[in-house]
Amino acid sequence: MLNITFPQWLKIPLVTAGWGTVLATLTVGTIFQGFLLPTTGGGLLPEVYNAGPLVLSIYYLGCLGASTLAAMTIAEPGPAIVAFFVSYGFSAFLTFLVLALPELTGVVQTNGILQEFAILHTFQAIFPIALLVDLVGTLLGLSLAERLL
Repeated sequence: MLNITFPQWLKIPLVTAGWGTVLATLTVGTIFQGFLLPTTGGGLLPEVYNAGPLVLSIYYLGCLGASTLAAMTIAEPGPAIVAFFVSYGFSAFLTFLVLALPELTGVVQTNGILQEFAILHTFQAIFPIALLVDLVGTLLGLSLAERLL
């Protein structure tokens, strides 16, 4: 077996970065499938409501699982709650970056409209339901870590 030592001070930053990346990946994937596309007045498109709750359930279960596993890995309440908010902000930044990338790289010229829609879609996709699901997953992971580890 390999005997590789891992610096303990890198554990929380790397888990936080991975946690935010997983949440952003789930969010962007669900947006690209068309299930988290908001309307301009708020809420989701009518086609999403008629499509059935399976895809959105899978998205929210993925967010819950990622948050639970990350909090179990950190296993300390204070740093886990701080890591939750940092990873949530990081996932929002990554989601915005992916949605606005065509305009940021100059592929399309929309004079900032795409960036505005990216901010709108990001905010409406991850707030408030995903925030609550991720927070519940964090608390669940902390309680499981306390009980099992």
